[in-house]
Amino acid sequence: PDRDTATVLPSETVLEPAAHASKWTARFQILVRCVRGKLKDSQDALDAYIDPTGASSVIAAVYGDRTLGGTVDDVRCTGVTNYRGVDNTVGVQALVSFEAYFTAS
Repeated sequence: PDRDTATVLPSETVLEPAAHASKWTARFQILVRCVRGKLKDSQDALDAYIDPTGASSVIAAVYGDRTLGGTVDDVRCTGVTNYRGVDNTVGVQALVSFEAYFTAS
């Protein structure tokens, strides 16, 4: 059976003050893992999740609500890294990194 997962993880530096006194940056990552019957199928599925657009895009889903439910002022994708195989499977995974910006109250 297909097993696709997306898990939100904190980045190494979770919160950091921005240049302006009351502005902050929060960093997080989404680990996307796809395990299909064949490696090529796993890669195709992961490619769809990490593409900036499309029905399966994790990035497009986050950009669909750039305030993350009203908790931040804006969010942006800073990159996709660590595209690699999953040990002992025909799966692949990648990290999609984001920064969220907000004003401290």
